[in-house]
Amino acid sequence: MTETVDAIRVLDDRLGSATFPADPYPVFEALRAHAPVHWSEAWGFWVVTRYADVTAMLRDPRTFSNVGRSAAVERVPDDQRARLAPMFDSFRVGMPSSDPPGHTRLRTLVNKAVTPSRVEAMRPRIQAIF
Repeated sequence: MTETVDAIRVLDDRLGSATFPADPYPVFEALRAHAPVHWSEAWGFWVVTRYADVTAMLRDPRTFSNVGRSAAVERVPDDQRARLAPMFDSFRVGMPSSDPPGHTRLRTLVNKAVTPSRVEAMRPRIQAIF
């Protein structure tokens, strides 16, 4: 038991490390195996790593609200936060941070505008940006 607790602490330290973003997959794989729902001291919130658990949460807005999910933004190092600001701004408002019925209304609008053919037409512009 102590070995497992120590291993999970090491994983949490790795979540908070500067090297984590470069290769997060081994940490997530280990968390799925040993602590699929994990309170991360490094991140200051719950980390849920199994697909079934994540989809169950997303389908239950009464228990798991989308409001305030941008808390992860505050954990990003300052030097990276400026570069990622447009993405973070989008998480603070609109569909990602809303619950039904507002989310449903916004999703309906987006589904009409973002079709596979329209996304494909945007490919050159997106590739130019990134």
